[in-house]
This record gives sequence, structure tokens and C-alpha cells, in this order.
Amino acid sequence: MEDTIKKDSFKLVCSKMHEVLSLYKLLPPRPTFPQDMTEAEGELMQEHINYWKTLVDKRIAVIFGPVADLRGIYGLAIIET
Repeated sequence: MEDTIKKDSFKLVCSKMHEVLSLYKLLPPRPTFPQDMTEAEGELMQEHINYWKTLVDKRIAVIFGPVADLRGIYGLAIIET
């Protein structure tokens, strides 16, 4: 399981619904990104958030958001594939 989690994405099969989901781990460009992003990076992040919200609204993405891991923050998204 540890090796699977380290991958950027992997597939999960939900036997109840017969859906295939993909989990994406979205890595920031640097460890300090949430604390020291520039104004331009902040604007790009807002576009990124709006993009994922659109995918949730279209029911393509199941969920997305930041993960406050003690080893470093990253994004997580689960989409139907």
C-alpha cells in the first residue's frame, strides 16, 4: 500500500457502483508554496480552484482540496474515469 500511495495517481474500483475512480496527488512547485506564493501564483491558484470546482459541478470530479499533511501540504482530487 505504501508504494501505491507514493504514486501521483492510481485507480480504485468501487465494486458496489462499478465505477472506476482515479486519485490524483497534486504536488506544489515548492514546499513553502502556501506561505510564500506570489500574487501571480495566487491568481493562478484561484484559476486552478475554479477549474476543479467546475469539474465537481459537472460530476466529473468527486472531491478535491488541500491536504494538510505534516510532511507538507498537497492537493488531492478524485475523479470518475
